[in-house]
Amino acid sequence: MVVIAVVFPFVLLLAAVVIQLAANGVLRRNRVAGIRVRSTRSTDVGWVAGHKAAAPEFVKSSETAGF
Repeated sequence: MVVIAVVFPFVLLLAAVVIQLAANGVLRRNRVAGIRVRSTRSTDVGWVAGHKAAAPEFVKSSETAGF
């Protein structure tokens, strides 16, 4: 249980960083990292728009987890 409590915040932080990079256009559409649903994978515009929409919630999640 302690491992989860330590690892989980770092996973959330990593997810928030990936989402921010994708929302800013630094991380291009790919098959490995980012939000991979049909609407974000279909076009570059959808990729950036989806990540911009999700970014504030991921940042809040990371802050709630202790960062």
